[in-house]
This record gives sequence, C-alpha cells and structure tokens, in this order.
Amino acid sequence: MKVKSYSKLSDIFEVNYGLSLELYELEQVSENEGIPFISRTSQNNGVSAYVMEIDNLKPIPGHTLSVAGSGSVLETFYQPDP
Repeated sequence: MKVKSYSKLSDIFEVNYGLSLELYELEQVSENEGIPFISRTSQNNGVSAYVMEIDNLKPIPGHTLSVAGSGSVLETFYQPDP
C-alpha cells in the first residue's frame, strides 16, 4: 500500500478560533438588522440567531468555514457573511 503525502490544514487554511460569546449575553435582532450568530447547532448552517454587532469587536469575516470543536464535533459549514 502506498502512503500518500498529506498537508496540514494550517498549510492550506488560516485557522482561527471563535470569539467565545454567549448568545444570552447578546442583543438578538431580526436578520435584516444584525449579523449571524454561529453556534454548535447542526440546523440552519449553524446560524442560531442574529445579533447586533458589539462595539470594538470585529466579527469573523465572511467566506469562512466554521467547524464545531465540541457538541457536533467537526461538523463544518460555509459562512458567506461576517
């Protein structure tokens, strides 16, 4: 059996951790007013609510992959929006 050469994910992607925010501490708003709050849910592409941006806290950029580190471990979704 031949062993293939593999790359580390960090050689292919820029790996960043989430912001560790709790939904109950944030102001929930309509989809038109806020930005998606991504959680470990397997529903709705990981979006569990929409929240107001927090002053002096930059959202994770859009066009990223979100990967659950706990809960539904390694479940991955494409996030088009910040």
